[in-house]
Amino acid sequence: MRVAALMLALVVGGSRVAAGAHWPQDVALGAIVGLLCAFVASRCCTDWQLNRSRQALCYLGILLVLIVVDSQSGDGFANFPQVQWMRHALIVYSGLMVSYAMWNMFELTPKLAHKLAKFKPLRLGND
Repeated sequence: MRVAALMLALVVGGSRVAAGAHWPQDVALGAIVGLLCAFVASRCCTDWQLNRSRQALCYLGILLVLIVVDSQSGDGFANFPQVQWMRHALIVYSGLMVSYAMWNMFELTPKLAHKLAKFKPLRLGND
């Protein structure tokens, strides 16, 4: 999962430079600030862990923010399809993360297996 997040960050940073929206120095400084914030948060919040329902709510909030920002930004960078593709890919990825968190939150698989194990078919007639 960490490798996928790193690859996504590299692709987004590269697309910003390729689209001409940012200088490479801007992207590099943004990456450094992001890593520094993540490092400080991981050191300060060692005892603070989200349970599954709060994780799902955080993912849902991020997804809603992405959708609102995408709908408000209009057709920015219409001449650069890679930017549009990256925006939509980020929303789809976030939607998948919300779905995965919801799936884990409700633990649908064990519940379904337990219900199916107790299921007895209806018998018609005098068998």
